[in-house]
Amino acid sequence: MDPDKAKSANMIKPIDRRVVLAGLASGTVWLAGPACAEESFKRLLPISQLRSAQIPLSVAQIECLGDGPIPVNLIFESDPRIDPAFLAAHPSATFTASDGRNFRLSPETVFVEAFGAVGDGHTNDQAAIQQAIKYAETFGTGTVRFKQRAYAVWCPKRTSDPGQNNAYDGHSIIIERQIALVGHGNKTRILFRNQDGRELHSDWQTVNGKVWRGAGIFLKGWPSSPSDRSKLPSATLTDMELDGGCDRTDVYSYPADVSTGEGWDLTHKGLWAENDRATGDWTLVRSKVVRFRGEVFYQGGAHHGAFTGRDIVMGQTNADILNPCGTNLDIERGYFFDGNQGWEGWAGAHGRLIACTFENCRSMGGLQGGKARPSKIRGNSRNEPTQFSAGEVPWLDLDIKVIDCGPVYIGSWVRGRIDITDSFLALSTKVYPRISDVVLSISARCRKKSMPCVVSVTAGESVPNLIKDITIKIQLDQSASLVRFARLVSQRGNLDDTSNVSVTLEP
Repeated sequence: MDPDKAKSANMIKPIDRRVVLAGLASGTVWLAGPACAEESFKRLLPISQLRSAQIPLSVAQIECLGDGPIPVNLIFESDPRIDPAFLAAHPSATFTASDGRNFRLSPETVFVEAFGAVGDGHTNDQAAIQQAIKYAETFGTGTVRFKQRAYAVWCPKRTSDPGQNNAYDGHSIIIERQIALVGHGNKTRILFRNQDGRELHSDWQTVNGKVWRGAGIFLKGWPSSPSDRSKLPSATLTDMELDGGCDRTDVYSYPADVSTGEGWDLTHKGLWAENDRATGDWTLVRSKVVRFRGEVFYQGGAHHGAFTGRDIVMGQTNADILNPCGTNLDIERGYFFDGNQGWEGWAGAHGRLIACTFENCRSMGGLQGGKARPSKIRGNSRNEPTQFSAGEVPWLDLDIKVIDCGPVYIGSWVRGRIDITDSFLALSTKVYPRISDVVLSISARCRKKSMPCVVSVTAGESVPNLIKDITIKIQLDQSASLVRFARLVSQRGNLDDTSNVSVTLEP
């Protein structure tokens, strides 16, 4: 056969020059594209061009392009449950075909670009991201995907007083159901800005004479905890970076100064579970949360879920980096840096910090298991460590490095290994009314600055045995000639032979 004729015989002939729908092998998923050879259906048409298309009744799903400024492949599914109210609430995620059937965006392709996000790092994508989340929440458990690498989110206007923790206006991103945010494979950054698009370190809202910057992600809670806690709002971040736009400035007074914006800004938390409400779990995978003037992670009050982290980075704040307040904490491979306090709070029924590093913080505000209750010791206003149930020890398991973090305060039910550099351990009843059940192996060294001791023990003066059952084994590296620990142990207060406190130097 003539080679040209053979080539012509093997070519796929055009089937139409108008908009058509071509079925995939299953016969139920169709591609919308310009008519030409069958390969050309990969060049998809916008959903707007399908609104008047004749879609065969056998077609349940359609793959097409979104209407937003950034093209993204979407799948729409026929859904007879859609009513006019749903169509009106989600115009970017729905359409009605010429035969009257309603189609909605598949839960597998809820991209923020489908709701108008640009993702250039400058244009305000707050409304598009929030609309995508609201739509994903209609599935009960939803996933919101990001195609670009950087999105700007301008903080909405706040009218409620900044001190009203249970008011919702003025937060940048709010989650009310179970939502996963999935970034671009090489991390998607969300850059938080003020309501006019300017940097939050120099421009903020002033409401009733107070600073307002708003949460990065605010997890809206329920008034009480249900019997089935799996229904509570939860957030999962994968390959995401949240950038609050404010570096640490070593001004730690709170609230933030309204004239300078400096200080510990109680309104500017990175991950914020609603105060005194029931919320579900936080999960972070290969994600980063930095540059917030308030707590980077904060759970306020009781009834909160767990926090799970794998390969995460948090820091750069005038406040706490981690404030779990009794949350069941499980973190592996975390780096926490450049904060006022690296940690404050309790680690729940069983906490884990494994292969984690804390670096360049003023202090570690108290590593301990369990939860808290007001102290029963007269004259002591501190919260007292408390077990969740009798007979079940709420251990906090540690395998961490602490570098240049000053005093590392230790509470009850702590065991494992701590490698400390230019820092020291502190057990003090001025921080926790009672301390017990501590089993630690410590490797200690000074590199840049001298430390007063490796372990400081400060017990109560009038009430004995508030610190008891402590075993700390120390391996000391004194290789540096100019900087040293002044002593191994510094002890003050009332300890007797029944305290069972042992601090020993290992060879």
